[in-house]
Parts: sequence; structure tokens; C-alpha cells
Amino acid sequence: MPRPAMKRTGTDSQADEHKRAVQTAHVLPQIAQLARELNNAEPLSESFRLAFDALSKLFCADAFRATTSAGEDRQQLCATLEREGQFTFLTDGEAARVSHTMLERAARRLAPVIFNNAQAELTSSELLISLVSAGAQSILCAPLVTEAKVTGMIIISAERAGAFNEFDMEVAGTIASLLAATTSRIASSETATGAHEREAARRREETFIEQLLLGARNAPDFDRFIQHTIDTLARALPSSFVVLRTVSFGRPEPVMRAWTPGHDRPPLEIHAPVSKMERIVYTEQRPVTVENMREESSNSVASAGASQEMRPLTERLGARSLVLAPVVYGGQTLAAIGLVESDSQRQWTHEEQSLLMRVAGSIAPLILNSQLHARLRSYVEDLLTLLRLVSDVETEAHLDRSLRAVLDSWSKLSSADASAVLKWDDEAQTLRLAASKQLPTGILERYTQGVTLEDPVCGLAAKRRVGVVADLASEARAADLHAAVRWSGLRGAWATPILGQGNRLFGVVITFARLVAEVSADEQRLADLYARLMGIAMQNMERSREGRTRLLAAQQMEERVRQLDQHKMEFMSLISHEMRTPLNAIIGYAQMLKDGFSGELNEQQRADVQTIADSADRLLSMVEETLDLARIDTERFPVFMDTVAFDDVVRRAVASVRTLAEAKGLGITVHISEEAPVIRTDPERVRQILTSLLSNAVKFTEAGSIQVEVERDTSGGVQISVHDTGIGFDASAFPQIFEEFRQLDASNTRVHGGSGLGLAVSKRLVERLGGQIGVNSKPGEGSTFWFRLPPEIPDADV
Repeated sequence: MPRPAMKRTGTDSQADEHKRAVQTAHVLPQIAQLARELNNAEPLSESFRLAFDALSKLFCADAFRATTSAGEDRQQLCATLEREGQFTFLTDGEAARVSHTMLERAARRLAPVIFNNAQAELTSSELLISLVSAGAQSILCAPLVTEAKVTGMIIISAERAGAFNEFDMEVAGTIASLLAATTSRIASSETATGAHEREAARRREETFIEQLLLGARNAPDFDRFIQHTIDTLARALPSSFVVLRTVSFGRPEPVMRAWTPGHDRPPLEIHAPVSKMERIVYTEQRPVTVENMREESSNSVASAGASQEMRPLTERLGARSLVLAPVVYGGQTLAAIGLVESDSQRQWTHEEQSLLMRVAGSIAPLILNSQLHARLRSYVEDLLTLLRLVSDVETEAHLDRSLRAVLDSWSKLSSADASAVLKWDDEAQTLRLAASKQLPTGILERYTQGVTLEDPVCGLAAKRRVGVVADLASEARAADLHAAVRWSGLRGAWATPILGQGNRLFGVVITFARLVAEVSADEQRLADLYARLMGIAMQNMERSREGRTRLLAAQQMEERVRQLDQHKMEFMSLISHEMRTPLNAIIGYAQMLKDGFSGELNEQQRADVQTIADSADRLLSMVEETLDLARIDTERFPVFMDTVAFDDVVRRAVASVRTLAEAKGLGITVHISEEAPVIRTDPERVRQILTSLLSNAVKFTEAGSIQVEVERDTSGGVQISVHDTGIGFDASAFPQIFEEFRQLDASNTRVHGGSGLGLAVSKRLVERLGGQIGVNSKPGEGSTFWFRLPPEIPDADV
């Protein structure tokens, strides 16, 4: 039962405290009960019902109202409860501005306020009649506050003055706080649930579209593609039929096809005119729906569906409800796709229409491709044949045959009465006849002689690089051309330029007809396609001619270089072989003299003989290098793979130059890293390469030292380096240092001598072993020659 209004009339403080304690004891259990109920309350309407039920028990009032925030400075009525009446929850209640009303003070203070003499305290504009009882004298407004923002308001009104006190404000504020927390919790939960559901729906839709497109792309032809689309769409949006009407050259086809989902039988073909409602799909490119096509009513969307124009659908399909969506690509309507329900009346939801629009948009490119395929399938085999033909053009005979074949195919497709291909002569600056079909004598002679770029049709197309259509009988500029074809009845002319890469002009194809007709964009694109085939043939012919010329020149140059290399190698081999015999004799006799076979030699004689022997050794080394180079270049230089013992290889290489190094006071140090890997290569060739690099280092180092390093390479092989403190050089200035007969400069050659073959032979040997060689050097600081070898030799003789 509602309690009497609580008023503070006593003056005794103990009485007041006792009264407040009694009130609190009465209120607290009910508020605690409300808190427990609100903690589990859902949905929003239930939370307001529970709050109003508690308020009606705690307050003796005539009306209870609640609002929710409807945007900045606006509150919308959402719940009502009259005295001994029923609770009502509203979703479209009246909204009012907070400022300058009875709600403004509570919203500003974020705390409850009371008006115990509302008629005097509030003006008529401030008093919101829709939120209070009819004769309200006392009003209590308690705001619902969440994060310092007003999210709603509780308004309690009574028809007597002085109905509320401060304790009532506290109670209403407490209930408002509990309700605010509950509404915030429910809103957060609904937001999270809604977002999750939307995300799940979006993912389902994306998966559906992906499956649709994947199957559609794999469909071998248009009918299979449409059948897959129908079946996939029907699984997402079940319906009795799926219908499709395509658009050709901007006009809907007179036939609408209807598929039964889940069946492979051919679609029904329904000859139905385009209704006014369906025309909206093509013109305004938006979906339209009919909930009941059998309903007869005036001035409604349904009446359009029930019109005479759509009777074929109702008769053939038993259609009752229909939704249609446009298939649009590049701003052009390609078709209309829709769902038909025959069994019962159906209301198409926004989500269903949205999904249908997604499907229509996704299949639009495939529809376009299928339409183009349908239009081109009658001559696609001809195009493929022609493409193969023009791609193989190499001679003038090939070109002539290709041009005639393409012109024949084009003439059939365009229904030409006469046609010709004119080829551009760049030197003469004229277009001359290359191929023709049924040309009248006068025009045949004209094009055989050639026409310039001033020709009113062909010349204009060639200059502008665009298709040109002319009415020969009515255009003054074409009078001469019309006179040449007049007797044959030809009147219309259509010229298309033949272009190659970079928009280069190769010629013009011209078509004559007895009737003059406008050329559509599709027809011009088709003409460009055939002209492109002719351009490919002409371009291939030109490339073939240029290729043959370049090939012949390259072959002649290659043969000449081969002969020169062969002569050089033969000369080097011959000279080397011829020099080895006398050199071996000189070395042998010098050794015999040193050993005393011809008598004892004095010190001077022994020195002279040693000089002879040393010079002969150096000359023999040069001969050996020349022979090695000749063998490598003639590919008669085998290598043998074995495990390399670096300590032995390096020791023997160092020993071969130690005498020369000690004579110049040079020290040679060796460092073999413990991490150096075991590799399989030709140990003797490694020693030969290292000996050559050491000899080079000794030759160009006058003071200091030489160091040999063997270490692991980053690629898993080994790197061997020879560092010296010699004269050094600018490595960038000598990029050919590893070429034959190369040294730094003439002065060094005079001082140090040598053939310049050592580094060249070393480079060839390293490459033969599958490695790399290089040098780092600075003038005056010395040089570092290095070479890297892989773990094994590619293609080695084991």
C-alpha cells in the first residue's frame, strides 16, 4: 500500500531523528530488494518496471514517468505508470529539450530536485505536461547519471502541494542511481552483443560472397555460372525461384529466365514485358519489392506488382512476393536479379535486400564477362585462329595471307559489302592497298596508287588514330570517294586505324556498306580488336625482318671473333710448344755447368750461369702460363677433385717464392684458421693459383712483408688471401687487371717485367674450380688478392 506523504512538521530534534529512523527502516529493505532484482534484470523495459514498482510502494504520488537521453539536451519519454494503473514501456515516446524546462535544474546539478508548488515555481513553458499528472502541484525530478552525464530522468508528480521532502529526494536519488547503473550495464551488454552479431553476420556474408565468386569463376560457361549463383543464393535466401533478366545495348531483354533452386533443369523462359516497378531497377539502380503480387489496390507499390504487366510471372510461376536488385558495373545496368516466393506472402527484410544487392554487385563483373562471351562465342574460334596466324608472320607471304584472313573474318562479322586494308608507307607518306575484298574498280585503283593523310576517310582515321564514320553521299569532303563507288551502290564508309605499340601507325582498315548506320561503342571496340590483329601481323613482320638483319650481323661478328680467338690460341700454343724445347735445353745445360760437367767454374762464372738458369725458369713459367691459358680457352683443361690439405698446399706455394722473397728481405707469414672447412677441389690448381698470387706480391713489394690467410667463407667454402705491403694501386682504375697481358702501367712493366698472364690464368683457374677472385688495394699501402672456393667443384672429374 502507498504510504502517506512524509512531511517534517515537528520541531523536536529527537522526534525528527526517530521519525527518520523509522522511515529509513521502512525504505532500506525495499531498496535492497530492488538492487538485487535490478542486478539480474533484462531487458531494459524490465529494469524500468522493477524501478517503478518500488517507487509506487515508497511514494504516494499520482504519476511516475521515466525518460532516456535522445541526444544532446533532449530527453525522450520511455516509461509511464499512473496511480493504480499499468506500467507502459515506450520506444517512440515524445522527446523534449531539457534546457528551460523543469528538468533543467536536475540535469545541471546532477542531483534530484523538488517543486512542491509547481504551478507557482514553474512557468507554463517550463512545465512539461507530458511528463506529469494532469493537475500536478508537486514534482520530484531525479536524474539517471552515468560518468557525469545525464542518461535519463525519473519524474514523480502528485496533485497536492508540498507532497515531497528531502528524504524523498534521497530515496528517489538512490533508486535513480541503481537504475542508471542497470541501464548502463544493459546498454553495454546489448552493444557488445550487437557488435558480435553484426561481426558474425558480416563474416558469414563475406564467406558466402567468397564461395559464390569462387564457384562462379570455376564455372565453364554462362549457364553453369548462373546455376551456381542460383543455388548459392538460394541457400542463403531460400525462395521458390530465382529470376534474371539481362540488358543488351541499354535495353532489357524481352525474356526473363527463372531457375528452380537445387535443380539442374534448364530455366523457364518467360516472355514478360518490363513493368513500371521493374523499370525502377534499371533506371534508378535500386532494389524494389512486392509483398503481395495478387493484391489489387490502388495507389500502392503492391498494385504495380499486381498490374497486367506482371501477370506472366503470377501465371507461370505462381508468384506472390518478389524482390529485384540491379546488377551494375561501371555505372551501367547489366541485368536484374531477383527472388520469387510462390507459396505464401513474404516481407523482404532490409538484411535480405542488402545481401541480394551484395550478390548482384559481386557477380556484376562475371555477368559482364559472360555477356561478352555470349556475344563473341560465335567467332571466338576465328579470333584464336587468326591470332595464331598473325603471331607466326615472318615473311611477306605470311603477312599477305594473315591480312586476307583477318579481313575475311571482319567482313563477315560486320556484314561489309566491301573492305580493304591499307598499309602505311613511312617513306612515301602514303597509305597503299595491302588486301581487299569486293572493292569496286574505281576505289581499287585509287588505293593501289595510294592515298595521303588528306584522304577524307582513311587519312582522317590515320591522323586522329580513331575510328571515322562517313556518309559518302551527303558529305562534301567525300565527293571524290563517293564518285568512285557510286555505281556499286556503296554509301557508308567506316575506317579504323591499325596501330602498334606506342600508338604507332601501321595502316587503316576500311569497310564500305550500302547503308549508313551509327557505330556503337561495342562495335568500335570490336573493329579495334580486328585492327589490332592486323597490327600484330605487320609488327611481327617488321620485327622478323629486323631480327633477321640483326641475327645475320651477329652471326658474322661471332664467326669473326671465333676465328680470331682460334688464331690467337693456335699461335700461343704453337709459340709455347716451340719455346719449351730450347728453354728446357738451356735450363739443362745451365744445370750441367753448375754441377761441373764441363769443369769447375769460378764465382763470376757460377753467378752468370745462375742468371741464365733463373731467366730461363722465368721464361719457362711464362710459357707454361700461356699454355694453361690456351688449354682453358679451348676447354681442354681437366681438374681433379680431392680433399685439400691447406698446410701442405700453402707450404709448397710459399717454398716456390721464398728464395726471391728472402733476396728482397721480405718475410712471409702464414695463418690457417681453425675454422677453415675441409673442401674437395683440385689441390694442385689451388697451389698454382696461390703461387701466382705470391709471385705477384713478391714482384711488386720492395719492403715489408707478405701474409697468407686461409679462413672460412660466409657461404660455407674457404677464402684464401695474400696481403702485401707493396706499391698498391687504385683498383677502380684497373677493372681489366685480370685480363690477358695486363699490368699496371708501362713503367712498372719495365721495372718488374712479366707477361701479364699470371692473374688472367689465376682467374680462369678459380672460375674453373667454381670460385671467385678479387683484389682490394690502395696506392702506397699495398694490395690484398683473394679467391674463394666452394666446398666442392661443380662437374669435376673425381
